[in-house]
Amino acid sequence: MDASSGSGSSPSTTQPHTSSPSKTPIIHEEVVDIGGKRKKVADVWSHAKKIIKRNDKNEVIAVVAVCNYCKTEVPAHSRTHGNNGIDGHVKKCKKNPHNAVKSGSSQPILTQSSMNNALTPHIFNQKKLEEKVVAFVVKDEMSFRVVEGAGFVEMMKEAQPRFKIPKRKKIASLVWELYAVEAAKIKSVIGDQRFKKVFGRMTENVQFVEYFEEVDGLEKKKRVGPPMEKDWEKAQVFVNFLKRFHDTTLQLSATKKTTSPLIWEEIVAMRIVIDETILDTTDPSLQEVAKRMESKFKKYWGNLEKVNKLIFLGHILDPRYKLQMIGIHLGDMKLDASKIQSFVDSLKNCLMELYHAYKGNSPLDDINGIDDGDIDKDLMEMYKNDPIKLNYHLKMTQVRKTQKQAEITNEVDKYFSDPFVKWSSSFDILEWWKGNTTTFPVISKIAKDIFSIPSSTVASENAFSLGRRVVDPFRASLHPKMVEALVCTSDWLRGEEINLYKEPTEDEFNFYKDCEEVVTSK
Repeated sequence: MDASSGSGSSPSTTQPHTSSPSKTPIIHEEVVDIGGKRKKVADVWSHAKKIIKRNDKNEVIAVVAVCNYCKTEVPAHSRTHGNNGIDGHVKKCKKNPHNAVKSGSSQPILTQSSMNNALTPHIFNQKKLEEKVVAFVVKDEMSFRVVEGAGFVEMMKEAQPRFKIPKRKKIASLVWELYAVEAAKIKSVIGDQRFKKVFGRMTENVQFVEYFEEVDGLEKKKRVGPPMEKDWEKAQVFVNFLKRFHDTTLQLSATKKTTSPLIWEEIVAMRIVIDETILDTTDPSLQEVAKRMESKFKKYWGNLEKVNKLIFLGHILDPRYKLQMIGIHLGDMKLDASKIQSFVDSLKNCLMELYHAYKGNSPLDDINGIDDGDIDKDLMEMYKNDPIKLNYHLKMTQVRKTQKQAEITNEVDKYFSDPFVKWSSSFDILEWWKGNTTTFPVISKIAKDIFSIPSSTVASENAFSLGRRVVDPFRASLHPKMVEALVCTSDWLRGEEINLYKEPTEDEFNFYKDCEEVVTSK
């Protein structure tokens, strides 16, 4: 029935249980919680609220929807009006800040709904468009800086002039946020299964492997499909083998400390792991993987003459290593003694050339060196879990004992002839060179420039990929966590959606209809 006569400016409302609202004054208004326990709520209810009006007998007089912006009341009874009235009002409401259609341009813009021969208005949303740009970067494996490219900027200005193109740093931040959202969805589906990263799980909790063989405490059933004993053994072997490469990637991807002195030492450590695995015949599958990795290793690091000399200079400018450790490394790589000496001399000559280039006409200074110190407890503690590196340092200690004092003719000779720096877990190479600027004024400038070069530009992930390109050069220079976020999010976004909706039968449909009528009649 028409209720317009009873409320003045208010629009007509539905009166399911009364004959005339003018004879039955409204004494109570109840705001309905639209969310409740329903699985899905129409978007319109984020812009309006539903109100049930009752009389003094607690009978329903009208059900209306009130616009949050202009407070206009629109009939909204579920059986007679539904959401269509308020939905149409919200889209046209002049006070709605979400309506981007200006007064001079009311023509609808074609969207995907036009495929069904229907026109729907498109509302510009900065945040949603940013999300689409992030999805574009992730799905198509684009660089973050693509949003700053001239072509992309021109295209977006033509497509949507009001869109404020985010900078690449914001895109990276949005990628991480999207990864967190998608990861949370995955976790909500699989539940709390105590999953951890493979290296942490396999290396720290090996004793809990029997968990998969236990009987579920809740359902009293044995867990379906646990890995077999051989599977666990193979997984453990591969984890131990790959842990070196995982740790190396994290070491060289650091951004808050210098990593140039670490590159060569980590490369040699990886070579030792590969060689030892190839010689181990107990696991043919792992041996085959190591052989394939060796071929990749030789491609990038096999010919020392082609390796960037800055990698070696960063190593020898560490006052704890100098030239001795490189000689030991090359010896373990089965190089002839003559070739080792020749290569070490070439590195010294390279540093000498840089020295003369930096030196110019500055005078040389004769300044005493620093005190020496042999290997101590700090060194043992530092490498207690890394026997490969500890073995090298022990060898270097023996070399030091037999070293002959060289004639000091310049700053380079003085640096190599001075005592080695004492080993300490708190040693800071940048602070050491800063404190020895007066002792080595020229070499300290060389060290400053070399140590400022990030080692993350070396695409170690790509170098040890067994298949085709998995991580492109752009992503190979990123931190492993960001690479994980990009790869996983890309996979999740590309995945097909699973439709869990089941079309109700006729009996079920009638049952739901009866339930709705019972609820609305109360």
